Amino acid sequence: MRSPAFAIAWEIWWRHRAGMTLLPCGLLLCGFLNRTAFRQGEWAGFAVALSYAVLAMAMILTFGFFHFTEGQRKGGFGSYPQRLFRMPVPTAWLAAWPMIYGTAAVGVLYLACDWLMFVPLDRPLPKLWPCLYLVSGFTLYQAILWSFPERRYLKLFLLTLGAMFIAFCWMFFLPHMIEGTLADWGYEGSPKSVQRGLLVFFAATGPAAWGFSWLRLRGQRHGIAEGVRGGAAVIERLAEWLPARTERFASPDAALFWHEWRQTGFILPLAVAGVLAMTCIPSWLSGPLTGQTTMGLLTWMVIAPVLLAAIIGRGFAKPDFWSPQLGVPAFIARRPVSAGQIVFAKLKAALCSVSLTWGMTGITAVVWFAAAGDFGGIDALLAQGKIYYPGGQRWLLAGLLLAGGMMLSWRFLVSGLAAGLSGAKGWFYASNGITAAILVGILACFIWTGDNDDHPIRLYNLWPWVEWLPAILCGLVIAKLATAAWAWSRAHEAGMVGGRGVAGYFAAWILAAALLALAAGIAFPNTPWLRNLLWLCAALVPPLAGPGVALITWSANRTGGSP
Repeated sequence: MRSPAFAIAWEIWWRHRAGMTLLPCGLLLCGFLNRTAFRQGEWAGFAVALSYAVLAMAMILTFGFFHFTEGQRKGGFGSYPQRLFRMPVPTAWLAAWPMIYGTAAVGVLYLACDWLMFVPLDRPLPKLWPCLYLVSGFTLYQAILWSFPERRYLKLFLLTLGAMFIAFCWMFFLPHMIEGTLADWGYEGSPKSVQRGLLVFFAATGPAAWGFSWLRLRGQRHGIAEGVRGGAAVIERLAEWLPARTERFASPDAALFWHEWRQTGFILPLAVAGVLAMTCIPSWLSGPLTGQTTMGLLTWMVIAPVLLAAIIGRGFAKPDFWSPQLGVPAFIARRPVSAGQIVFAKLKAALCSVSLTWGMTGITAVVWFAAAGDFGGIDALLAQGKIYYPGGQRWLLAGLLLAGGMMLSWRFLVSGLAAGLSGAKGWFYASNGITAAILVGILACFIWTGDNDDHPIRLYNLWPWVEWLPAILCGLVIAKLATAAWAWSRAHEAGMVGGRGVAGYFAAWILAAALLALAAGIAFPNTPWLRNLLWLCAALVPPLAGPGVALITWSANRTGGSP
């Protein structure tokens, strides 16, 4: 290569050439549709909402393209490529070039999305503050990834805090949002002064992130970075609070569960802890909250474990969460254990992780509500519940809904096991793409709902699809049961799992589906069509076929092609 700058640029491009080629093509397609099909008509509003969701997903992908790290076993999401430390290039430039390229890519992508997707819909985006805002988030993202190579849980926690910061700061640049939000938080000053302060902060974040990365990379390069100390190290200690074992494990299953728990058990709880910290602490410090704000924040606390489980589940499905590779780790491949033991260890670790997450969320929500919340919203909700449900049914329904939230989180966490354990990159990335498309669609619907007051969800347009739902759901249930019967029977015949394991899992699935069906029956006793649809959904939510297929794909991946 002619220069280090060109070499770094080429490496970033070569690693992600497929994604960097497909992303502009997708944006061009969205722009073409907005200019031709959605520019006029009743779906123009949905096109705007979908464009916002596509912009968000494009930014997430761009962040991933420019992370510029290499996977390490102890490094969590990896570290700055240490082989580059041998190059005769100052550390300041090693830290600067990836940041410069990523900053330019983020800015160009944002402006391109504005011109391609929003200008044709007569909804041009502001230019200055979003670019500063995105560049600030991107440089913080890279600084966190590079600066803590041996602190994977600390890195995960800081990334969650940064994501929450970026996810919420945008509203302080919208006049109708900032005035109402600051008023609810008790701020009586000028919103313009807050906006100017944020612009200065965002403008200074990039150089500050570069300077911090430079110092951390310099320490790593010269062998003087032993890790973080003080308050930062406390987070890592809390994440690894389990004591080291000195006695023998009771069985191979216990050893596999311990290994999986130590590897992945704290990922979801730490991510949710970051979300709760960024939600509860600022709202508590800001002063008295209104009932509407209280209910909105409580709703977000409930949604966060489910949403993050869907995102983290993409990595949890891999044989090793902390490695970018889909191959079987040598530590596991050499162990004389069956595929069933390994898959069940991941299922148990996911269940314990979800239980810990929801327990932490419930305790935090109660303490926060007692300290800073407004009881008006809860009182109105309880009064409405008394109208429809007797006292015993209210509390039973609340418990069943909590169990349903835990079940949904667990499903999202383990739903990709079959694809991730297969080692097939095409299947794995296709599964991730489908999940991303679903999340984009849901985000677009939420944005669209918030922008329409007359008919927020426009069921009159969706009703023809609703009429087909019973047949579609019945087909999915039949396909799920047939696939589960085939997969589990084949796994049992191949000796991957014993008969007791199969019977136990099926019994657990029946119990979980029955609890969800009971919740639907209590919630909608006088609406037969909706209750019946929810009963079918109750059979689809608990995973049944996926773990069985995961047994087969994992065995094939482990043996190099045949289960």
